[in-house]
Amino acid sequence: MQSGEPEGKSIQDGVVTSTLFNREIRILSTTNEWMLATALLDTQCCEGNWISRRLVERLERSSSISTEFEPPEIIEASGRPVKHCGVVKLEWKWFPRGTRVHEDRFYVVPSSDHLDVVFGAEFIVSEKLLEVNEMAFLPLVRDKKSKKADKAAIEEREKKQQEEKMALEERQKQQQQGESQQEGWRSEK
Repeated sequence: MQSGEPEGKSIQDGVVTSTLFNREIRILSTTNEWMLATALLDTQCCEGNWISRRLVERLERSSSISTEFEPPEIIEASGRPVKHCGVVKLEWKWFPRGTRVHEDRFYVVPSSDHLDVVFGAEFIVSEKLLEVNEMAFLPLVRDKKSKKADKAAIEEREKKQQEEKMALEERQKQQQQGESQQEGWRSEK
């Protein structure tokens, strides 16, 4: 990290990358273990909170997915419809300092392999994670003329998703190694 940068934000090769809107959480699994996950705070997600099926499976909570729900009709930034396979209610807490256990409902996304959890705008506002200053709104809209630029932006987002997926897998691998070391230390005592 370069000096003078806020925590969670870095500049690499002139490109600003931000983890300011990612938070680490722990989710309770069926084995009563708190498993680490990364949650994206997405102010543009106007419908509920979301979790990847991959993470639900890792938590061994697949049998808890309910298909009895009214699915929201939303689209990804790329314009493709978001497919969902149910809802699941989970217990979780902020990491590393969270003590309060939250219980929330999440829509399950079968195809997300680069994100664990997405907290939407409604949750962000209700938990006062970000304050909305309605007096400071400046309506900006995107010019829809550039199709080539749209395709390039989509490709760039997909590349970034792959990078985020690899970083997530590395964090999970490091967490598992750290937990294994802690168990080894406990057994030595």
